[in-house]
This record gives sequence, C-alpha cells and structure tokens, in this order.
Amino acid sequence: MSVIKGFLTVCLLATSLIACATKEGAEKNLPRKEKVSTAVSAEGFNQVSRWILACRVGQGGFGCYPGDSAFTTRTGMALEALQSMGEVGSLSGKKELAEWLKARQLPDGGFFEADDYYLGKKLPWGSVSALEPTYWAVHALAILGEKPSDPKSCARFITSRKSGNGGYDAYEYAWGGAKEALYTTFWAVAALKELGFPVPDSAKTVEWVRSMQDTHDMRGGFALSNDNFKYSSVSGTYYAVRTLNLLGTEPKRPREVKKFLLSAYGQEPDGGFEVGHGDNWNNFDHYSRMQDTYGAVYALRLLGLPLSDSDSSRASRPMSDCAAWLASVENPDGGFGRLGRTDQTPLASPSEMRATWQAVRAFDLLEFPLPQIKNYVQPVSEVKIHQPLHRHPVVDCGDPCEVWAYRRIALPIYEYYLARTGSKIEALGMISRWVRAAVGPENGAWITGGRGILMHEWGQCGAMSWLFQALATSVDHASRGSFVIGDVNCEILVQEKSWETPHWCLFIPFTNEYPDYRLAAPDGKRSGWSVLDMVVYYQKRLENLDYPSMTRLGDHLFAQVRVETVNALNGKWGQEFKMDSLTTYESPVVRELYPEGSW
Repeated sequence: MSVIKGFLTVCLLATSLIACATKEGAEKNLPRKEKVSTAVSAEGFNQVSRWILACRVGQGGFGCYPGDSAFTTRTGMALEALQSMGEVGSLSGKKELAEWLKARQLPDGGFFEADDYYLGKKLPWGSVSALEPTYWAVHALAILGEKPSDPKSCARFITSRKSGNGGYDAYEYAWGGAKEALYTTFWAVAALKELGFPVPDSAKTVEWVRSMQDTHDMRGGFALSNDNFKYSSVSGTYYAVRTLNLLGTEPKRPREVKKFLLSAYGQEPDGGFEVGHGDNWNNFDHYSRMQDTYGAVYALRLLGLPLSDSDSSRASRPMSDCAAWLASVENPDGGFGRLGRTDQTPLASPSEMRATWQAVRAFDLLEFPLPQIKNYVQPVSEVKIHQPLHRHPVVDCGDPCEVWAYRRIALPIYEYYLARTGSKIEALGMISRWVRAAVGPENGAWITGGRGILMHEWGQCGAMSWLFQALATSVDHASRGSFVIGDVNCEILVQEKSWETPHWCLFIPFTNEYPDYRLAAPDGKRSGWSVLDMVVYYQKRLENLDYPSMTRLGDHLFAQVRVETVNALNGKWGQEFKMDSLTTYESPVVRELYPEGSW
C-alpha cells in the first residue's frame, strides 16, 4: 500500500492544477476533459477500458460484468467512464449503440432499464419507464452526439414524475418506502438539462433539495430520501450538491457539507469514504465504499472545496490516501469492486460496472492517473451456467446471467469460509456481512425482487434481507423472509455435517448476526436457531430475566413474527404465517412452517 501511495503522490506533484473552465449549463468547478489514457495495452485501450469493453453485449449496450446482459444505466456509466479516459472516439459500433439506446424509449417517453426488470410488475404510471434509465439513456446519447428519437415526450415523462413539493417520484426504487428522493430528483433535473428543456418551477425544487440538509442529526450532510428516517448520508449529499449545482446554486450551509464529509461519518482512516449513516447503528457503518468515496470527491469538487492533503480528517493525507484507497480496490482484470477489504468484508469484491465507473470518475476528479496493474488478467466472459437447487422469487433462476450476477459475489465468500470454518452457517454469515456493507443502510426502500436489489447500494433492513436471500439462493440454499417489530430478517435452510436433517436458521443482516448455532436451543437440540426457537426463547426470558440475550437486535422483538414462505419448486411467494408469545413447538402453525421438525 505504501508503494501505491508513494507512486500516486509523485504523480500528483508532477501534475499542475487545471483551471476550471465550464460552459453554459454544465456543472461548475470540474476539471476539463483533457485526460491521457494510462496503462495502455497493445490493442490501444487501457486496462480499465478493456474491462469495460468486455462488458459490452455485441454492438449494443453494456452489462454489470463481462458476459452479463445489457442494461441502460450500465451502458451510460460505461460511456461516461470511457469519455473520462478519452477513449469514446476509439469505440466501435457507435451508431449501432445509439440505435440500441434509442430503441429503449417507450411510448410514454421514458426509457426502461432491461426486459422484465421489475419481474412482471409495472410502476404506478402504467409502464416500466423510470427516471434512472431515462437519465442514463439521454446522457449516453449525448456522449455519442445523439438525442432520443422523441425528446419532447421524454421531457414530458420526466416532468410528470415531479411532486408538488419540488422533489421527484422515488417509487421506481423505494417502492413506497419514500415518496421523493434526491437520487430521482437529480436524474430528472440532469436529464432535462441534457435535453435542453427547462426544469419546471426550479425554485421549488431548489427549496426542497436544500431542505434535505435539515436532517434529524443536523451534521451538515443531506438525507437521501424523503422518508421517516431522514439520516445524513454521503450519497444523499452527493445527489443534493449535484442537483443544486445544475440549478445554479449551492446548499444553505456549504461549509457544513465539507465538515460532514471529513468527519467521523465521512472519510475513513484508509482514505475512502463511508456511508455516513446518521444514527450510527451498531457501529457497522464505518468502512469505505466506492459509491460514497466517489460521491464525496465529486461533491467537494463541485462546492469549490476539493479534497486536499491539507484537510483534516481521520486520514493522514486525505487526498493521497483517498487515491490510494481507490487503487486498492482495483482487481487484476482492470475493473473495480464496490467495497474494500475490512473486518466487515475481508475478501475482495468482484469488479462491477457501477464501481468501475465511479473509480474512473473519482481518479479524474482528484486529478490522479489510473494505476497500472502489474499482474494484469485479461477479462473474459464470466458466466458459468448454474441452476439453483431452490428457486426464489427475488431471482430469475431461468436467466443464467442473473443467477451468475449473484453467484459471482456469494460463491467465493461461501467457499472460502466453508473451507476455513467447516460451517455453512458461518460461511453464510460472511455473505450476510457483505450484504450489510453493500446496502448501507441509508433510506426506506422496499423493492422486493429483480436485479435492482443488487445494482443499487442503499436501503434498509428489508433490502438487506432480500439481497441476502438472493445471494443464498445462488449458492443453493432455500430462504425466506421473516418480519419482527422494526426489522426484516430471514431464515436460511442449512444442514451442517453433524446434523441428520436440514434446519431453518435465523440470520439478521442488519446487525451482522445469527444466534450461536453451537448453543442448545430451548428444545435442547444443537441444530441452529430458527425464528421459532427465538419465539420460544423469548417466553423463557419473560419467566427468568437472567437469561442471556441471544441477539444484539433484541430478543423482545420476537414476541410477534411473520414468516413469508417461498415455494422453492416454482420460485413463487407462498403463504404467510404468524407466531407470537403464545406459540410453542406443538402449535399448529409449526407443522406448516417447520415440517418434520425443521426448526
């Protein structure tokens, strides 16, 4: 790491500061696009670009990883990254790519992400058009020197998503967990600007965006969405600052923004930036993530307060350490992972388009060159066809690309920790920790299926539970959701070597935990702890308060539980069952939920 830091520092000292020239309508305080590609291969593209190009599907769009199907958003991210490295001009098939993008515009004017992205559901406005793919399609076409086939209907779709308070509808991801969000507001404003259309009642939008700095904790950051949590977050701050900049203004308290981003809720000692969670639940938020590192660097640059080694944060050299952290999460294939190696996620995360785009842009904004990879591995199509043993409604098990999108993350973690510990529960527990890091938490988001759970990086306990179930499905474990007061967790069907039969075991991603499977449950058996075991255990705690707590979440929350079953044969949601403080091992509901004593 010290070698990388030293290399980056030398490069920084050799690079003069670039004046911030802007054009009308463009974001202010950004460096000019005069980048020279580094680490160039024999074929003319640098190592990062080669990974990005490996994600392309024919002459059409780009996916999340090499071999994936194409997505509108990932196509836009790929093009912006290539533009940032000065390599769009060398891209083949630009005309075909532009036509592919234009064909994704629907009759209502908006653009869609991918076929059946919402697993058969439509959004409240009667289509699958959404603001995120609409922004990225418009932006990608602009990079290619093109416009949508029908710009006016595109603008009408965008403005129809505007709420009375000035924010823009967040249903496409929050699914009712938040009415408006800063991310959808940014996508809307940025797309309208790119199209050359005015933002309706922009003063109202400015007022609403600025109000999101008035969070419960008042630390100077912005909340990501208009929900009942309203915690400061780095991502919320990024989207707020970008939106306000496009509208020609800034936050009410810009200096407090930088103070927040350099505080204990912003930059980490390793140089990256964390989620910035306002309530600091369980101290599980203090690890660097690519999304937040990119967002912090971008926000500070737009405010005219760019990250500097003379700043004061938990990093000894805030700017150089930030660049070093970015370099540390690059993989041998040239792509970047979304998370660094920490106690929370000790293994490297695989390369993903979103993280790679963010890393390229962050290096650009810091005015650091891309690092060279000494042991470079040529990226190739990754997909290994696998049919999960148990189907699940969160995952399209008939789509090899979707199954692999989850399995490429879960399988290395699972196999490594299974070999190291000999326990499937402990291996699944490490996947659960990855989920906790990947999701946040930051805001209310109730999307319950499809690739969106994996492709976004925010939510709450529900998003964690469903993402964990999807990852568990990819490594051949049946799973189902369980709901207690204030938390969504899940049960995974596990059979350890010493167990005669499989048992449903409770996992709580939100608090990084599962009850100790080595301890006897209330029935005297050592076969993991199910939700039922926790319900019965809570009854014993009421009788004797000296009983130790089995969870950090709080055993008392298991006084009332709902379990949503899944038909593992057809992958459909099943019946929902309820348990409470009167439930015993002999209750009728137990025969339905735990056949053959599988608690």
